[in-house]
Amino acid sequence: MLVPAIHALYLGLHRIAQPFFYSSLLFLVLSFFLGISLRHPREKSKPNQTLFSLITFYLVLPFFLAVPVSESLVGITFFDLYFEMFSCLTTTGATIFDSSHLIAEPIHLWRALIGWLGGFVFLLIAFAILEPMNVGGFELFRTNSIANVATRIIIANNSEDRLLKYCRKLFPIYFLITAAIFLLLMSTGNRAFTSLILAFSTISTSGILPNNTGKVLEVGFISQFIILLFLFCNLSHTFLTSTNTSIIKRLKGERELRVAVILISVVFLFLFLTEIIDLFFSRDTHIAITNPSRVWAIIFTLFSFVTTTGFLLETSTNQILGVPFSILAALTLVGGGVATTAGGIKLIRVYVLFKHSSNEVRRLTHPRSITGFTYVGRDIKNNGAFSAWIFFMLFAVIGAVMVLLLSFFSINLEDSIILTISAISTNGNLAFLAIENFSYKELDGIVKGCLLLGMLAGRFEMLAILAILLPSRW
Repeated sequence: MLVPAIHALYLGLHRIAQPFFYSSLLFLVLSFFLGISLRHPREKSKPNQTLFSLITFYLVLPFFLAVPVSESLVGITFFDLYFEMFSCLTTTGATIFDSSHLIAEPIHLWRALIGWLGGFVFLLIAFAILEPMNVGGFELFRTNSIANVATRIIIANNSEDRLLKYCRKLFPIYFLITAAIFLLLMSTGNRAFTSLILAFSTISTSGILPNNTGKVLEVGFISQFIILLFLFCNLSHTFLTSTNTSIIKRLKGERELRVAVILISVVFLFLFLTEIIDLFFSRDTHIAITNPSRVWAIIFTLFSFVTTTGFLLETSTNQILGVPFSILAALTLVGGGVATTAGGIKLIRVYVLFKHSSNEVRRLTHPRSITGFTYVGRDIKNNGAFSAWIFFMLFAVIGAVMVLLLSFFSINLEDSIILTISAISTNGNLAFLAIENFSYKELDGIVKGCLLLGMLAGRFEMLAILAILLPSRW
């Protein structure tokens, strides 16, 4: 809270600096006494108990984060601010701030900072909690797999110790990547404030912009290329881990990156063939997709949505740059890599299901053949496809329940589907693209409550939540 307080003081916004400064002092004292009460050694906690504590942390912390914002702004209810902070903490980016309110820069800095910290907290949860519980995508790998080498560097029975040790290992990498994005964006002529907000949003996939006057990313081509380059960090946790093997050698067998590139290439080829067909049946149509600027905008948008960041370069009703909304929604549902800040189903599960389907088809055509395993596929469990399918079905059930709830509360079916996809995939910007003149602030309180539950389920994944509800199963 001191960071936006100092920034507000620098801008001369004393009305905003005061609540952030006083809130920082208050919560610093509370954290000090809480640390004293917890400094004595306790019995070793189980991963599911720690996960329950972290979910409680996600539910309670936004209440405190919304306090200074509530004192700084007028005309906005506290529940709306709680929704805003919860959305930032889960890196969803579903903001209630529309163009009807002029929001000061320190508020935007606070939102982006919360999203950045929320992304780092989830990385800690993924490596220190979800991996030992064998959920979060790690249930697909064998215990001695290469993909789990980085996550087995630290061996500790106590979940709190594991969180602390992973924090020491991951935070320098996370901070250096953020600093690199910030400095590169600064070098391209962007303001320091804009560069910092976009650096926070890129590495955390929150999609938070430095203003609320529009939902379009307004930076130059070079800045867009820098952002796209670092979006690759959200396609695989290889960029965030360190082993004795060089990163180049590890990337050669990285399946999640290949799946993302193949998906985007297939979508782009589909759009190209669609325009060729339109040209064949209409003499007035020209192949606009061959325009270099439009090609780049489409590629950037596809990568942005597959990482669940949701940066928009150009908006229109139900499509963006000629890309149908259904395609962008499907890419968002697929999501990014395991143990990254991206949401969605995750690319590795799509890879496992595809390989299983191809093997089954091969067995039908050649029943007596013996299927071998490549080097990059030996670390997948024999029942990896079954685990991936179970998660896919749970993901679909959660989505169906959310659509049913939203429809029950007077939201039409199409909007219910859009809001559900935005919440469970942690890509709040998707709703702004699909629904014309949409604002989260105009939604009823009960609808926002349903979206909060959807964000929580999408952030922690349903398998991890089942680990709490049914601890005997794990």
